Amino acid sequence: MKVLTAFVIIIFTRVYGKSLLLMGEKVTDCTKDGAKFGNWSRVQFEYVNDTTYYLNGIFKVERKIKKPWKMHYYIERFDRGSWHMAIMDRVIPDFCKVMADPKAPWSVFVNHLRQKQCPFEEGYEQKFDMEYVKESILPEYYGLGMMGQYRVFCVSHFLEQDGNIFEECLKLTFDIVYL
Repeated sequence: MKVLTAFVIIIFTRVYGKSLLLMGEKVTDCTKDGAKFGNWSRVQFEYVNDTTYYLNGIFKVERKIKKPWKMHYYIERFDRGSWHMAIMDRVIPDFCKVMADPKAPWSVFVNHLRQKQCPFEEGYEQKFDMEYVKESILPEYYGLGMMGQYRVFCVSHFLEQDGNIFEECLKLTFDIVYL
C-alpha cells in the first residue's frame, strides 16, 4: 500500500506539478474605433522576486456611462500556429451586478478600486501603488496540457448618457509555464 501511495504521489507531482503564471506587463487596448470608457495605458503589472505580481499606475474614466454595462469576457490560447477559444467564454448582461464578486477573474482589479459600484463618473481616477495582485485568479496547479500562451479579452458594451452605445476592448496576455 505504501508503494502504491508513493507511486500515485510521484505521478500526481509530475502530471500536476506546480506551474507559474507569467502575465504581460500592460493591459492593452484592442478597440476598433478608438472609443474608450477608461484609460488603462498607465497601468502595468510589476513582477517582483520571481514570485509576486503588483499592480502599478493610474486608471482614469474618460466617459460617463449608464447601466447596464454588458461585457463579453473570454480567453484564447495559442495552439498549432493560431489562436483558439479556451478555458472561458462568458457574456455578462450587467457587469455592475457582479463587479464586486471576490471569486471572479476581474477581482484582481476591482479589489483595489475605491469605488466598487457602477456607474463610474467621468474623470474618476484610481491610483495603483504596488498593489498586491492575488495569485488565485487561476488555479495554482495545472496539468501539462495547460502550458502555453494565452490572452484575455474584455469586450464591454456601454450606454452613454445620450443613449449611444459604444464598445471598448481590453486585452491582457499571459503564459503558463511548468516548473
